[in-house]
Formats: sequence, structure tokens, C-alpha cells
Amino acid sequence: MRLLGKALTFDDVLLVPAYSQVLPKDANLSTQFSRNIRLNLPLVSAAMDTVTEARLAIAIAQEGGIGIVHKNLTPQQQAAQVAKVKRYESGVVRDPVVITPEHTVLQMLALSEQLGISGFPVCDGGKVVGIVTSRDLRFETRYDVKAHQIMTPREKLITVKEGTSALEAKALLNKYKLERLLVVNEGFELKGLITVKDITKQTSFPNAARDSAGHLRVGAAVGVGEGTEERVEALVRAGVDAIVVDTAHGHSKGVIDRVRWVKQNYPQIDVIGGNIATGAAALALAEAGADAVKVGIGPGSICTTRIVAGVGVPQITAIDNVATALRGTGVPLIAVNDGAFKQQLDRYKYPNRYPQECSDALAFALRQRDGAAPWLAQLDGQLGRGWLLGHRASLADMALLPFVRQFAHADLAWFAAQAWPRLQTWLAAFEASALYAAVMHKHSPWQSPDSQ
Repeated sequence: MRLLGKALTFDDVLLVPAYSQVLPKDANLSTQFSRNIRLNLPLVSAAMDTVTEARLAIAIAQEGGIGIVHKNLTPQQQAAQVAKVKRYESGVVRDPVVITPEHTVLQMLALSEQLGISGFPVCDGGKVVGIVTSRDLRFETRYDVKAHQIMTPREKLITVKEGTSALEAKALLNKYKLERLLVVNEGFELKGLITVKDITKQTSFPNAARDSAGHLRVGAAVGVGEGTEERVEALVRAGVDAIVVDTAHGHSKGVIDRVRWVKQNYPQIDVIGGNIATGAAALALAEAGADAVKVGIGPGSICTTRIVAGVGVPQITAIDNVATALRGTGVPLIAVNDGAFKQQLDRYKYPNRYPQECSDALAFALRQRDGAAPWLAQLDGQLGRGWLLGHRASLADMALLPFVRQFAHADLAWFAAQAWPRLQTWLAAFEASALYAAVMHKHSPWQSPDSQ
């Protein structure tokens, strides 16, 4: 066996309390998600299949984080989920859905149902000629009636010019008891739409993560296989803020080439690469153009990557290695915990800042750990997640971890000469015991719960 270095898991690390005058309400939780995207809350949903679609992405963005829409959808379906998030709220809707004077009531009702929109500006030859709202459609039963027959005509419209502030728009909406204002230029061409709903949302969620146009932030996951170009193109058209090239092993030619391709073809979109666990992988992705990297292979409480594949780096050490490698590059790291934290307080042990600001304390801890710490950290992490019995096991909690941890600061030579033979003997005896046989039978990773 060749030991690559010392490694720490979350259970190896505690935060040392110190004097503070800061109250929780005064804490600033904003953080850099990627090179060009800043969040007000350090919360990103996992890019795992079926986790995030429009509803969750909206909820997370309203609180200040960002949701990553999963890729277990067709390109069109995934793009539609992204579009729902981007249209959910905005300061000014820059590309509102419009209709012509010849649209029928039936067509308008179908559009309203399909897009979740309750009002339509009516344009003819590029100029605004009226507006149809839900009040015009609510009790209309003549489905063949045209828009120009029921719309509020141009001469009765209340409009604003480009550059109108939110306060001015709010005052007009209140004065005339309106639900929306059309933004027009001197030629009465439509330039946007301001709604009561959007203003209310911005008031209710002041810390929401929004882009420069006031739309909620949202990301989307892509892979590296066939059809990815089509998927990325559809996502960009839908207004996605970030593309996450998401695989279990981010330090691979396919991921690096895909990150480079996305950045070359869509330089305005931030690209995140992952998942990785080493400094070399971080540098390779940064050189390919990544605006952030995802760090973590199998650290989540329900993730089975380490169990099934036997690969990974304990998460605290992985974060430290990547942060050190990226120092000075301006590329942030995202500490991944796909599948939830084993302990709730582990989330506060992440160095949740730019790489150059990370991990001096971790580096000191790594230097201070001696002897058998690297091997024990690895064994501790494996056994703590049910190394022998699959991720539902309880063997480590019953007996083995206390035995392992008593040697956590032992001298390596002493450990190799005395503790390791004793541990091997103990393991052999335990594996031959009735308790081990009972636990293995109950928690065998090859048995389904229904077969027990």
C-alpha cells in the first residue's frame, strides 16, 4: 500500500470558538458561486437527477441561492424548466409574449394555459395597439372573437418610458389600479412590461439571487455525451445563467473538452466543471475555461460512489487541495455534498470563500496530524459510511470505530508494529462471530429491503 498523504474527514475537524461581537442577524452570507455570479446565500441544489426543476429552483433563488435543473429530461423539457424560472419574476420583462389583433379568444386562452400568463400586449407592425388582460377573458364565451374586439385600445393605455424606476412604476400602478404597465419608446414600440406581481415578489424576497435584468438566477446540468451541444444551445436560449458539466469524475478528457467547448461557444455563460477531488483536476478545468469547480467525490451521506467504485478523497482534504491549487486564479470552488450532510453542522466546516481566503487552519491541522492519521482517516470515513456492509450498515457504530479512533494520533511505526496486527486479529475474530454474521445477513448490500 502506498500512502499519498494525510487526509481529514469532517469528523476530524472542529471549529474553535473565539471572542466575537457579531450577532447572527449581522452576518453576511453572500458568496461567489462562480467567476461572474454572486449569491446572497451559500446554497446550491445538487445537480443530481430529479432533484431540481422549476419549483425548487425558484424557491432557492428567492432565498438567495441557485438551483441546478437536472439533466434527466429532454433538452426541450430542461430548457422549459429554466425558462419558467427566468420568467417567474423580473424588474422589467424585456421580451413579453405578444399577440396580434387577429388572435382569437381561444388562442389567447391556450397561450395563457401553456405559459401561465394572464395578459398579452397587442402589437401590429411592431407598435403597441392595445392590451388584453385576464379581466377581458375571464367570462368570455365567444371563442372566435378577435383580440382587437375585446382589448383595451392604445388611447386608453397607461404606459411608461424606458428607465422608469420601480418606485415610479409602483405609484402609477397604485394610482390607476392597474396590474401591469407597458414600457414603450417614442415610436410606441414595446420595450418591456412591468407587473404588480413582479414588484410584490421583489419586495417579499429582497435577498433573492437575481441577474442584472431582475430575473431569478438558475443553472442547468449537462453531460458529455451525444446531444449535449443541442442541450446547451436550448438552455442558453432559455436564459440559463450557468452550465454545470456534471459527472462523477470531472478530471477526464470528456469533461475538460466539454467545458472548453461551452466556454468557447458561449463565453457569456458561466461554466462549472466537476466533480473533482484534487488540485491537478482543478487546474486542468481552470485552464479549460471553467468559471468554478465542484469539489467532492462521494462525500454525501447517501452517495454510494466511494462504496461502489472505491474512489474519492476525504472532503476536508479535497477542499484544501483544490483551494491551494486555485489560489490566485480567481476561480471559486463549490464544496459538493450531493445527497445531504451526514451531520447538520458539517456544512459550517466548509471553507465557504474564495480559494485564496481558504484553509490556513486546515493546512495547520494537516501538518499537525501525525502517525497513522491518513490511513485511519480513510478507514474511518469508509467504515463510518458502512464500508463492509453497504450504506445502511451499523457495524462501525457498534464496535469498530471506537477501536480505530483510539489510535488516531499514534506514531506510524508503533501503529504498524503493534496496533495493526492487533486490529487484524480483532477483525478476524469479529468476522467469525455470530454478531457479524447476523449483521451481514441483515444488512447485506446484495439484498434488497424487500428480500429481508
